[in-house]
Amino acid sequence: MQLKEFQNLILLIKDRIYRMSYTILLNEEDARDITQEVLLKLWENKNEIQKVFNLEAYAIVMAKNMCFHFLKNQKKLTDSKNIFSQTDMITRQNHDEKEALNILLKSLEFVSAEHRLVFEMKTIEGYSYDEIAEVTGLSFDNLRKIVSRTRKKISKHLQEQYSYGRD
Repeated sequence: MQLKEFQNLILLIKDRIYRMSYTILLNEEDARDITQEVLLKLWENKNEIQKVFNLEAYAIVMAKNMCFHFLKNQKKLTDSKNIFSQTDMITRQNHDEKEALNILLKSLEFVSAEHRLVFEMKTIEGYSYDEIAEVTGLSFDNLRKIVSRTRKKISKHLQEQYSYGRD
């Protein structure tokens, strides 16, 4: 496989790898590092990736495994930060929108990394349950439960935030 051919394949999926890594790690620099590691491993195995049926799923699974390995080694699993950087928040024009988005992001801090990953893949990235099952190795029913429970946790947290002082 030539460099140009590899770049064309990877350009399509590198942003998804980064976003998924960022969802798990909650850190831009670490997500960039994991993305670079995945791309490097794919390049090192460029001749074997031609045999892979679904390169995107393969790369996402590789990134997911690297992220969880990184978290395990760094013991950051309980450390929580905003999913989006402050620069993303600055781009929002409306103050109410910023506040609502901030509350939503804070409510995701109470969700485990794996549940946050499944929720983002389904709700934000638009993956189907079959695609998520292929990446995570979880069953269809389990994925539906995770998404439902995550939505309930977010809803509960949002209700607590907005109903505070309203009795």
